Amino acid sequence: MLIHCIADSKAPAVGPEEVQSPRLIEVTPEKQVVWEWRGEEHVTELAQLVGIRFPLSGEGDSVLDWAHSNSCHVIKENASGQSDGRFRPGNIVISYA
Repeated sequence: MLIHCIADSKAPAVGPEEVQSPRLIEVTPEKQVVWEWRGEEHVTELAQLVGIRFPLSGEGDSVLDWAHSNSCHVIKENASGQSDGRFRPGNIVISYA
């Protein structure tokens, strides 16, 4: 099972204050965690892909909720996955606001 959630954490790479970071957690039916993805560990990738400058500065919700994610979906077999590795079955798409 894949769980999408938000976790409060100290993430100096994102900003100086505690922030809300996206998490994806894969668990077995026996509730054992087998894999976890933490958004704050990928700020370098975000900076390179979309030009966001980290650490963020400012006040309020813009830093606290720095990566407001809404949902996630595991990609199934599809035609695009054959020619574009981003759409391979098993990859995960995360929806951001």
